[in-house]
Amino acid sequence: RRLAPRRSAPAPAHARKGGPGRWGTGGGDDEGDVVVGVLPRASLPAVPQPQATANIRDESAVCAALARLLGPDRELCDLTFVIGDQRERLPAVRAVVAVRSAPLRAMLFDEKFRDARQAAIEGELELPQWTPDAFSHMLEFLHAGATDVDAGTVLELMQLGDYFQIDELKSHCKAFLAENLSAETVSTLLAEAVSFNDEQLRAKCKEFFLANARVALQSPAFCALPESLVCELLGDNALNVDEWGVYQAVKGWSAAQPRQRQRQRPPVVDGDDPVVVAAAAAAGAFGEVPDATASALAVPMGPLQCVRLGQLSVEQLRTVRADGLIGEGALLDAALNKLDGREPPEGRRRTVCFAFRFDNAAKGDGVQLTEDRQVATFGKDNCVLGDQLVPDCGQVYWEVLVSSGTNAYVGIARKERIDVQRNMGSGGGIAFRGIGGNEKWKECSHFEYGRRISRGDRVGVLVDLPARSVSFYLNGDFLGVAFDNLDPAKRYWPCVSNNAGEMRLVASPRLPP
Repeated sequence: RRLAPRRSAPAPAHARKGGPGRWGTGGGDDEGDVVVGVLPRASLPAVPQPQATANIRDESAVCAALARLLGPDRELCDLTFVIGDQRERLPAVRAVVAVRSAPLRAMLFDEKFRDARQAAIEGELELPQWTPDAFSHMLEFLHAGATDVDAGTVLELMQLGDYFQIDELKSHCKAFLAENLSAETVSTLLAEAVSFNDEQLRAKCKEFFLANARVALQSPAFCALPESLVCELLGDNALNVDEWGVYQAVKGWSAAQPRQRQRQRPPVVDGDDPVVVAAAAAAGAFGEVPDATASALAVPMGPLQCVRLGQLSVEQLRTVRADGLIGEGALLDAALNKLDGREPPEGRRRTVCFAFRFDNAAKGDGVQLTEDRQVATFGKDNCVLGDQLVPDCGQVYWEVLVSSGTNAYVGIARKERIDVQRNMGSGGGIAFRGIGGNEKWKECSHFEYGRRISRGDRVGVLVDLPARSVSFYLNGDFLGVAFDNLDPAKRYWPCVSNNAGEMRLVASPRLPP
């Protein structure tokens, strides 16, 4: 076998034959001789350098194997949690939960937690304050790094993440709850945001609460809020509810406070003062002035001071007096001010931003929504409704960005009337049409209105159900009242429609003047 010499060794002169770059070990003409060609230096392939370490990963397999410990391989678990009043037994691996949670590690191994440690040594650890459903999801997350949770369990799961210092779990739960706020749950999440000192979440929850106060104030969770937070919410001018709603909320919150309702003598007026008695009778607010021995429920005064009595009607003041929650002096002042014709105290801001998202369950077949339900893409002339009912008190405002399309409508609709498989014009909505025409539509009738819009414009909607009106804005410019004959007894929902285009909800738009 003839081997080519190393490149660094020059070929001897007597061995050279042929043109440059060709050389052999002999004359090159004998049969069987091998001639080896030499590649130019620039074209030689680079020699790969060996790696110092091999990067070998299979994290999904590890998670899948750990998840089996809570299922078919649970006999490998060495710890049992006894959870809830029903003492449900949930298996776990001691080392896994200890390395994922510092408080659990302390309970299992620290001498400070002697009772818990002794129980853990025996193989069981009781935690009766949590529900088995939420705790089992926490264990699944600790072992497998993932869990699928029902929306109603996420709040307790976030509390578990906070209590056991599982930051990733708490962060995931908080993000889900913040993107899925409802009037029924916002009070609970707001209280959690305060306890976590999370200013960003607190601000988002407060904004949502104020805009949806009519429903949020009636939720049981509101009655569990601390007094300072109740005063902060009820004292805000952006609270979207009338003053009677504020009083009813204070009354419900006060009734829910534990053992703070012991009877005590309230401040009373002098029943012998003929001027006061005559003024009250003339105002028609109270009927007879109560006996000086009358009593009232002793409730925290902070929330009661948030009720602006001058905004209540005479009939409502009479009901407040009968409840006995507010002192006679304050009620008489409100009645005398009405008698004298004085201006009532400052009311709450009537216009608030209305927060909602598009509703996956109320859209045409040709509408696609993004995961956060803030953007709707229209493949054909269909509608999509919002997921929140338009409040029936005060003024609410929202904006829609029209990114593209050929037949854009923005407005409101009644669910029982609108045909989401058609556009808002022929489908029975109440809307401003800015692309394809400039018209206002009300349940299949239309009139010229406003001006045409361009792609990229913002359309604002201002609904004032007490005034029975709906108005529209274009890039902040007022287009005028479109209709002033809405029926306050009916239920309206935000609605848009388009064809071959995209529409996006504007987050926190600037309120009109």
